[in-house]
Amino acid sequence: MLLFRLRVQLEMVASSLPSALKKNTTEILVGKLACSPSLTSPFSNGLSHSDIERFIGELMPNLRLVCDIPPWMKPYYLCHASRKFMFMCDTRNVGALSIDAFMKSDVFSELLRMFETDPTESLFAFPVGCPVEIPARLVEPQSAPATTVAPDETVPCTVVSFDNGGNIYEDMYTVSLESGVTVTVPRRFIYWNSGAADFLSEEALNMDNWFSLPLMDRIYDHFTQLDVDGDGVLTVNELYEYSNRSFTKLSIDRVFECHVPTIGTRQIMDFKTYLDFVIATEHAATSAAMKYIWKILDLDCTKTYVEVKTLYCFCKELSNELRSSGLMNGLSANSILSEIVDMINPEWHERITFEDVVRSGQQSTVLPILLSYRNFYAYDCREQTAATSSDEYTD
Repeated sequence: MLLFRLRVQLEMVASSLPSALKKNTTEILVGKLACSPSLTSPFSNGLSHSDIERFIGELMPNLRLVCDIPPWMKPYYLCHASRKFMFMCDTRNVGALSIDAFMKSDVFSELLRMFETDPTESLFAFPVGCPVEIPARLVEPQSAPATTVAPDETVPCTVVSFDNGGNIYEDMYTVSLESGVTVTVPRRFIYWNSGAADFLSEEALNMDNWFSLPLMDRIYDHFTQLDVDGDGVLTVNELYEYSNRSFTKLSIDRVFECHVPTIGTRQIMDFKTYLDFVIATEHAATSAAMKYIWKILDLDCTKTYVEVKTLYCFCKELSNELRSSGLMNGLSANSILSEIVDMINPEWHERITFEDVVRSGQQSTVLPILLSYRNFYAYDCREQTAATSSDEYTD
């Protein structure tokens, strides 16, 4: 019954015409994207990025912790949540996907793991001492004049006490502002604050789920920290700092060359494009991520294979970074390259095809370590630990 109800919701928000409704394959409908038809309902509209945002927005009251999102953060969460669907499921890169593809995806299953049929089950009690936020308009005028308060503005505070279980919208919370003033507000006006992560259980945080509010908050916070000049976008120099500069300069340069559009005379990465980068590098075993990373590695733009001598360029950067960081001083680029080639075991020794990588089953390992020297170091440490354990077992 739940899936049927969600299917109906998707049908209601879908706006992208399927190819079955186009007069001919070359027709262009202004404002409408054509997507593959759903097998179960070929005349159903498909889902655009904004359609998916609208659908997830309707589900937010039923998503654990997400129901407590501050109003100002909602657009960023919807962008974050919808982007994984588009990255993983829009295989033809047309900007839309069928409802069938949406509902049968692993991403949809991941979303459902955050869903509670009863909205009240999605609410948690924020414990005493926990940082939270409340609407600025509810603060006493002497603390925040109403004439200067934006509708979605919030102020940080700390939980002092609450009535009953604290997990019902009508329960009253007493909170202390940074000024020391205490305010009593209903639970419905208690919003998430990133500091709350230290007060909630791992089960409540769900940090391994893309649709977790704490995870989204952390990713957004990383983006804003990288954005040194505060203009809302990242330059290549700013992205060099990603993951404590563990990604090689060549890798980041290639990300901008392959996946970041040029606006005027500048190449700048917005939050949506940044999310693509994060998803690809964190889910390298998936088909969409493999294609994303493969394009980075394909320096010669062959689209079908990468020369082993081309991979040497990435291995050279890894070797240099490992040496300059002091992590591994004696590892040459040729040694790294040999290990990479051995892991993939290509059919032809001078080049590696996309199919070689898939067939090797090593894509979740080999692709990330070609981009980041810390990924390679972590991999090498695991291999050495495994070898030591094996030696101890056989002795």
